[in-house]
Amino acid sequence: IPHQPHINFAFDCCYGGTHKGPFVPSENVDPDVFKLIKEMDENGWLVDTIMRSVGIKRVQDTFVGNERVRGVSGGEKKRVTVAEMSASRTQIACLDKISTGLDAATTFDICKVFGETTRMLNTIKIVSLLQPPPETVALFDEVILLDKGRVLYAGPVDEITLHFKSLGYAQPERMDPADWLQSLPTKDGAQFLAGPEERAHLTNE
Repeated sequence: IPHQPHINFAFDCCYGGTHKGPFVPSENVDPDVFKLIKEMDENGWLVDTIMRSVGIKRVQDTFVGNERVRGVSGGEKKRVTVAEMSASRTQIACLDKISTGLDAATTFDICKVFGETTRMLNTIKIVSLLQPPPETVALFDEVILLDKGRVLYAGPVDEITLHFKSLGYAQPERMDPADWLQSLPTKDGAQFLAGPEERAHLTNE
């Protein structure tokens, strides 16, 4: 089956096949609103917008593929999954290690789409990434830094470096913030402690 029907199915199941949301009353509404909704339904606006956003519009009629049928690439399969989730009415979506098997550029593109669709649909995406590149980390509003199941930081992305600097850690001038943060929970993180006074290194090792 081509992947567009997959996304249409998610939309039909979660939206009832219409762009008329649950908070749009059936009466005493400007007729232009219902006209616009009808046009969006006829054109498949949401599904079309999502496919364009994730970069799979050009292969919308291509099979997803399996071990017997050649279909879209591995990165595009991940994009199809993202599109299906974005076409649902899910308010909170959790995605675990979506970057596995993908290159840095594809991971960046998918996370960028997450941000765009999340803001467009006013939803929440919780994404776990293994050693993400700095440009991908910067796409998120908030970040949770974990070490062996323990939360070392949870809060805004733009405040995380200041948090660890307040604990006595110094970021090298030529070291990227994301790489620096990922090295802090390890034994090597002790080398970033600043000042002559002794401090306890935050690590489980």
